Amino acid sequence: GRDFDGRRANAPIENVIIRNCFMRKGHGGVSMGSEISGGCRNIFIENCQMSSPELDRAILIKTNNSRGGITNGVYVRNVVVGEVKDAILSINCSYHINTEGEGKFLPKIKNVFLQNVTSKKSTFAIWLDGIKGEQCVDNINLENCVFTGVKQTNQITNIGKVTLKNVLIN
Repeated sequence: GRDFDGRRANAPIENVIIRNCFMRKGHGGVSMGSEISGGCRNIFIENCQMSSPELDRAILIKTNNSRGGITNGVYVRNVVVGEVKDAILSINCSYHINTEGEGKFLPKIKNVFLQNVTSKKSTFAIWLDGIKGEQCVDNINLENCVFTGVKQTNQITNIGKVTLKNVLIN
């Protein structure tokens, strides 16, 4: 839900399985938000392929500080990415900010896990942008991932704990 409607209903999208899919175009192979005021939890993405010069990101979580909502538990495993324009994992907490409600409803994004994800071409492997002065993004984990053809260094701003275990970039 969006803004007041999402907070009023307080009904997160939850327990979603995305399996054995091929994604080619759009903002993200799998996108969560920005209309996420009601929250999002237990999202499982596995055994998928993503690739296209018309695909912006592989995994995208987008929100802002006028939306609120809690994203808790995004599990990505065994995903093969050919190419994306931007990043393999992108978390954007400044997505289309509504200046009228800015700062009133801070989002929380926590417990994001990527395992066995590979890619061959992207601008960034990881692009994470939290909110200055707030720890609204925490416990981001990548394990056993290989990202090749990455053009720029990771961008990680205003983020809590990020763990990379056995992650190779270029």
